[in-house]
Amino acid sequence: MNKSAKYFCAKQNQEFIDDQGNFRCEANNTAILAKALPERKTKSMTDKTLHYNYYIMCNPQLKPFNPVAKHTIEKQNENSYIDATCKKDWDLKKVNIHVFNTYLEFLRTENTRLLKIVEQKIA
Repeated sequence: MNKSAKYFCAKQNQEFIDDQGNFRCEANNTAILAKALPERKTKSMTDKTLHYNYYIMCNPQLKPFNPVAKHTIEKQNENSYIDATCKKDWDLKKVNIHVFNTYLEFLRTENTRLLKIVEQKIA
């Protein structure tokens, strides 16, 4: 069983499309919007299941990144002094598999309703 990191990106930054129709990149770079990293091995040598940690791109207010509408009115509200000086703009946040899969579906379909569902689940 080959457990390797999986990197997901927006349609315009894709390097290939996987079997599930997800837009993917070969390596970790600035275009990555979500990733699945293999978890460390369990203590049991007989455990052959694949375990991953899942991450999606979020801002400090835990709003998921929307590559469809990058420049919105919300962006103006996010630019406070504290956010600008003390926090990164965007970072990968660990989420559960259900939030991760919903975000991947959003990246595939660009249905903003799915983005709202993701936002509600991680808040």
